[in-house]
Amino acid sequence: MQIDFSFEFDQKNKVKKATDKGLIQLRAYCGGKRKYFTTKISVYQTEWNEQKQRIVRHSDADQLNNILDTMISKVSTAQTKALVNNEYFGLDIVKMIIETQKFKTGCFIPKVASKNRNINEINTFIHF
Repeated sequence: MQIDFSFEFDQKNKVKKATDKGLIQLRAYCGGKRKYFTTKISVYQTEWNEQKQRIVRHSDADQLNNILDTMISKVSTAQTKALVNNEYFGLDIVKMIIETQKFKTGCFIPKVASKNRNINEINTFIHF
């Protein structure tokens, strides 16, 4: 069964004012069921473009969007391989992929990026 992926900003509606950050989550939708997986990336509401599903107006937008792209790519590639090989692929498999990939995206990476502006140094801290 095909699983559709997208990102959702502040799914739990915790952002009440402009100074609050909201979490970006990966949403997987399959057969009427939705499951959310954390990206560990939090941005201000003004830094998230819902239509484009991209981080904008953020000093490290390129690096953070690269992390989001990699997450989608990993699960989409695994889904395609499973479909081609006629194997099972469900939300539990997505969970396993996300949990085992160790997408290190917490506040540590933006601090490194802000200080160094060197993608190679950032990538040494991200294990894909």
